[in-house]
Amino acid sequence: MSKDSNILKSRKGEKLVGKYFESLQYRVEKVSNKENYHWDLEATHQITNEKITIEVKTTAKKKFALVDLSDSQVIKDSLGTVTSLKADELWIVVDIDSKKPILYKITKNDFERMVTENTDKIVPKLMWKIDNKTAEKYAKKLDI
Repeated sequence: MSKDSNILKSRKGEKLVGKYFESLQYRVEKVSNKENYHWDLEATHQITNEKITIEVKTTAKKKFALVDLSDSQVIKDSLGTVTSLKADELWIVVDIDSKKPILYKITKNDFERMVTENTDKIVPKLMWKIDNKTAEKYAKKLDI
């Protein structure tokens, strides 16, 4: 798959998540190209002003798959161990090429619990990775 194709898929995933938040009365701003932002979207509720930072990962796979997170998207401790997300929520868009992609959400708290409870399943790579089966246990599937 070409880099341009991956970029188009990720933008499609971001747009889908943005529309979901807009349906819940949030104003959504794409911030991934701004300096010092390590997530894709910021959603601010139009009534309460609650702000949520969102990292979106998109895949064409037909079942849950957590795309690798880069070092700029995670928080590490002094030993280099991943401890948290920089964003408040991680959204995974599965089967992006279908008419009805599937959305999953992992909150920052659930992500922290996942890495704490599964240190043996985290794979050291250039980018952060945990196996899909484990990650899916911490993800909430959303009906859209």
